[in-house]
Amino acid sequence: MFGAELVVAVLDRVPDAVIDGGWGIDALLGRVTRPHDDLDLVVDLARADATAEALRPLGFDLSVDERPTRMVLARADDRVDLHLVTPADFGRTQVLPGGQRFTYVLDETGGVIAGHRLRCLSLAMQVLTHCGYEPDE
Repeated sequence: MFGAELVVAVLDRVPDAVIDGGWGIDALLGRVTRPHDDLDLVVDLARADATAEALRPLGFDLSVDERPTRMVLARADDRVDLHLVTPADFGRTQVLPGGQRFTYVLDETGGVIAGHRLRCLSLAMQVLTHCGYEPDE
């Protein structure tokens, strides 16, 4: 499982990333609500290679490369899922499979994980990013 201290270590190496997904919700709540298999991060596409390189010392290597949509960095049982975005008029846009686009509105907020204040998506953006598919347990 992807622990809270590892989240902090990853964000120390990639401070411009914004937390999304389950850890993003937990950051907003300020507590761990469940075990997490991965860490979802919103990262600028132009910084994708630099992000992968920054996480290499923590043992993460490129596992999936689906640019311009996403990249997955993995080590043993841990994964970092990079949601790759480019600047847009109202935020950052992610190109989805099939050419559709999703815009992350720049309403980032601060959250807390393991006592550390970290950047995460707002509650409203968290809800939007989880619409349109059936979430797993």
